Amino acid sequence: MDGYGSHHTREFLSYCEDHKIIPFGLPSHTTHLLQPLDVCVFQPLKHWHSEAVNEAIQTGDETFTKIEFLAAFNGFRSKAFKETTIRSAWKQTGLIPFDPNAVLDKVRETRSSARPITPSTTESPDVWKTTPTTRLQLRRQQVSLLCAGYEPELHQKLSKYTKEVNAMTRRIELLENELGRTQSTQNARNARKKQSGKVLQSGGLLYAKDARTMTQDRVQVEESRQRTRDERGEKRYINDLKKVYKATKPHRMKLLKQREAMRKRWKRVMGELLTIYMNVEDI
Repeated sequence: MDGYGSHHTREFLSYCEDHKIIPFGLPSHTTHLLQPLDVCVFQPLKHWHSEAVNEAIQTGDETFTKIEFLAAFNGFRSKAFKETTIRSAWKQTGLIPFDPNAVLDKVRETRSSARPITPSTTESPDVWKTTPTTRLQLRRQQVSLLCAGYEPELHQKLSKYTKEVNAMTRRIELLENELGRTQSTQNARNARKKQSGKVLQSGGLLYAKDARTMTQDRVQVEESRQRTRDERGEKRYINDLKKVYKATKPHRMKLLKQREAMRKRWKRVMGELLTIYMNVEDI
């Protein structure tokens, strides 16, 4: 550990003692040579963290909050903390396997000469065999350069150079993605034109939020029109019923008269039958 103040508190030392942890202090200003995380692990972690932030921004998350960071942390942590990277970090710091010369040689070379040091390819010999054609291959070469143990001044220049290359690569990827989205939007628009005559937007880019709003507005308009059609249909139905009722009024009146005549005839017949029955009883 370095000389940070929180590493020398009573609470920290008590915790280490209770859990049988032996703190190992590093000399000042030597973490870039002796601390495995600083030497070879944090750089890939920073890279994949930047990738996660860029991906979040591209998907509409303008503020990468703590919640978003914690949600994405396991993803870019697993990409950065690979076994090969961790083994390389321990080896380059001369700890496992124990090799003090791995660090002392870097110090001697820094003091003796300012000439560039040929990057070591013993860890990943395939990295330098071909010219990088993908962003992943380029990143592997950058990591190999940054982990090669250059003198601080050259390491700083290489770090600045890799940042500029990454920024340029990111701009190219953004342009390619923008072109791909434009082509996809145009293809989808052409497909919609073939399927139906309904077009949400006639020109420019159409984002998902705007498309949803336009679709909802269109659905509301269609529902309003359907309600209007239903109301008109109901009115027509009522009017038709009225017409039928009016047209059948003479027939209904005729039926009513016939029913009334039948009732009177039935009443007369029943009266005659009752009279006959009473006469029969008198006899």
